[in-house]
Amino acid sequence: MEYGDRKHNQLGPELQAFYDKTWLTQASQKAIFDRFFTNTKTLPQKSTEEVIFRKWIDPSELYFAGQNVNESLTGNDRDAGERTFMTTPKDAYKKFVLPEGSSGDSKQTMKYVEVSATVFPIGDWMPETEEINLLHPVYTTTEAVKQMGSLGGNIIDSYYRDQLSYGAGHVDDLTGTDVTAIALTASLEKMCLQLELSGAEMVSDVLSSHPNYGTVPVDSYYLATIHPLGAMQLRKNPDFVPLKEYAAGVTVLDNEVGIIGLVRFIKNPNAPLIPDGAGKYKAEIFVMGKDHSSQIALRGKNRTEVIFQPMGSGGIADPLKRKGTLGWKTWLGAKTLYPERLGKIKIDIAYA
Repeated sequence: MEYGDRKHNQLGPELQAFYDKTWLTQASQKAIFDRFFTNTKTLPQKSTEEVIFRKWIDPSELYFAGQNVNESLTGNDRDAGERTFMTTPKDAYKKFVLPEGSSGDSKQTMKYVEVSATVFPIGDWMPETEEINLLHPVYTTTEAVKQMGSLGGNIIDSYYRDQLSYGAGHVDDLTGTDVTAIALTASLEKMCLQLELSGAEMVSDVLSSHPNYGTVPVDSYYLATIHPLGAMQLRKNPDFVPLKEYAAGVTVLDNEVGIIGLVRFIKNPNAPLIPDGAGKYKAEIFVMGKDHSSQIALRGKNRTEVIFQPMGSGGIADPLKRKGTLGWKTWLGAKTLYPERLGKIKIDIAYA
């Protein structure tokens, strides 16, 4: 069917849907970071190049402004809309007692913060010739689409990685400390406390790696991402618990390697890793709570498309119908709404 359609330069709706899903399947396997952007919106149509995300400020933080002891533990910026759980002052309820025959004074206020993200297209293409289609022994359009999906997925994954790196509200610099050291455990414990007091719930679901939109429920923990080299060395950390020691019934995530304390580690070859001399590397570990960032979902309607320009479609530029193109296009748009629900640990990895 593929050969016959391509031979006559035709691409019907069924074959178009097949190629689109083939590309998205490959890209979805490569794009790991986007699975943690669980707040999703649809691609805006004919209105703006930006998508607006809104987040509500907890009313307790507005009412008790300036009295929150937890702010010193989190380092959050209330004026920027970063949330910190409120420890309600002693006897606070007395201000809400209603006098006899009176409704009292209004104390409730509401506030939200708008955050915008620019939406833009990315894509790539390759030429197809008459010789490639008819004579090359290994070339097929399906294989070309798979290869394109693999590259596209890696590019998309790097975009979401950079959003996490730039958007982290809690940063612990352990430069000079190896990932195998117990100092990492102390850093993770501190990070978990900061996330909890910032309103970051433990992650209970992530987006599926399947090309169709959906979520995967998981046992509630904070999640962290790490490069495979770091994941391998992490096994030498005395506090690391590998998969084989998990309790029965625990749902294991794709690419999960183990746990330290309240944090489950996911390996990703696109996680930040920079050479720093012979056998030394600088790495970043992202530690995430629930619903920290939003995105235009990769699997959303009209988000991705495989584009086939048949041989001869170039008109007089290709009078003998010997050249065509095959390409892909998708749209990106994401933003960290709650930087206080997202952390980053800078750490070293030694490997000889």
